[in-house]
Amino acid sequence: MGNDNSLSTTLNLDEAKSEKILKQQMANLQKKLQNMLRIGLNITVDKNALEQQVRKMNSSFDKIYHEQLVTVKLDMKKKNVQSDIEQFMNSNSKMSDDLKAKFIVLKKEIDKVDDTNSLITLKNQLSDLKNETLITGQAGKSFGDIFKNAMSKLSNLRIKEKIISQIKDSIEELRGIDTILTDIGKTSNYTKNQLKQLGDSSFETASTYGKKASDYLSKVQKMANSGYTGNQGKDLAEQSLLAQTAGNMSAETADNYILALNAAYKFNGEAKKLNEVLDGQTNIATHNNISLNNMAEAMSTIGTAASGYRVSVEELSAMIGTIGSVTHNTGSEIGNSVNSILSNLQNTDSSEIVKTLDAVHVSMTEMVNGSEQLRDPISILRDLSDAYNQLGETDSLKGEILANIGGNDQANELSALLENMNTFNQMLTDYTGGSGSAMEAAMSTADSWEGSLNRLSNTWTDTVGNFVNSDAIISGINALNSLLEMINKLTDALGPINSLALAGGLFAGIKNVGRVKMFTLIKYADSNKFSYQR
Repeated sequence: MGNDNSLSTTLNLDEAKSEKILKQQMANLQKKLQNMLRIGLNITVDKNALEQQVRKMNSSFDKIYHEQLVTVKLDMKKKNVQSDIEQFMNSNSKMSDDLKAKFIVLKKEIDKVDDTNSLITLKNQLSDLKNETLITGQAGKSFGDIFKNAMSKLSNLRIKEKIISQIKDSIEELRGIDTILTDIGKTSNYTKNQLKQLGDSSFETASTYGKKASDYLSKVQKMANSGYTGNQGKDLAEQSLLAQTAGNMSAETADNYILALNAAYKFNGEAKKLNEVLDGQTNIATHNNISLNNMAEAMSTIGTAASGYRVSVEELSAMIGTIGSVTHNTGSEIGNSVNSILSNLQNTDSSEIVKTLDAVHVSMTEMVNGSEQLRDPISILRDLSDAYNQLGETDSLKGEILANIGGNDQANELSALLENMNTFNQMLTDYTGGSGSAMEAAMSTADSWEGSLNRLSNTWTDTVGNFVNSDAIISGINALNSLLEMINKLTDALGPINSLALAGGLFAGIKNVGRVKMFTLIKYADSNKFSYQR
């Protein structure tokens, strides 16, 4: 065989050979194999390098697995939406060819989607298209009957008084908006025209999340005061609005959360990076026993310190989620606990901590390129978890670990981490697969009763803002009052086409399908005919 590691052996099976000769050939083959094994074993293995390669390989496998998992989930959601379209079209076969074409185009667009946010947008378009089909009476229902019945019920209400009250509220809201815009102008570089555009767009942006325009503008003001203006300030304000709606948290908590997260991980105001974290943490909160509000409070408390300890935002999210789901502490309590645990895992000056870790063969340092360096706290925590769970229930070393590393105040939190590392790992998976989770949660809240009322309030306020002078307001009230008095004649006189157009404008405001366009009702002299002008 020489120095060549290859094995070349011929074993001739000849019936004429004796059993003795065959056994001899087998013995020779066995010796050659043993020699090869001795050569193979004469290799020095760098254990640390091997473990590092294994970790990298596992990380690569995890990344590939998570990416494939996200793709599979998205494909399933796309198929569900496409199936919904098919069922709706089959159930409403009387719809017009034009509407059918819209459904078919939408179905094709869904097939091309490659991210969850785009799919959510198309689902909203599908909802609007369904409403259009039903409202226009082309889903097998008589619109004239629906419209006449709805208007006859409205005529029994004290509609004039309610409209006046609503307009008064809208004027107060407009005053508040004007004050906020004035303050934004003082602390930012917005031009007068940009401030006007910001005010105009605030109604639509806020309505998306079921909030009032003033809620959104207050956040723009907060971001401007923090040094973020222009599109960047608006984007950060919208991320805060998204967090507030998705997590059902206060405006202050949402603002502090976004700003703290941005500062801790040096996102430089990039809304996309903030949105990725918000999606990941929302998905953790959705699938585990912890609220997004608590995660946001904890992140605001510990974010900057954790980043300094070389803990990634994904790991910090899983750490907060694991402790919170077990202890049910408040967000600030979780944040303080995480801060204490991370600090202790990096405190090489404490002989008590070092000795405790040495007792279970967990090192706080490692050799890197020939020099001793401090290990990151998550790696230490993983090794400590393995050692801790191998100890017997009555082993006093368990208590020493909790007391010396967790401290008197954080022993329960450290125990929650050490005993639930599987939960920690699962939350990392939840985080990775969270794309679109925040928007999905926000839309659920935005469609609530409160969210719908806020959208309706925005519609009123925006409309009042289009004609906010006393003469126009009085004329508008009188026109609407006359509309109710003439409603029975109106439906018959307009005919089906004009009735549809008129009702479409009314219902668009209520459903927030689009911004309401003001119209003036005109009664022609000596005639029972009516028309409207935008």
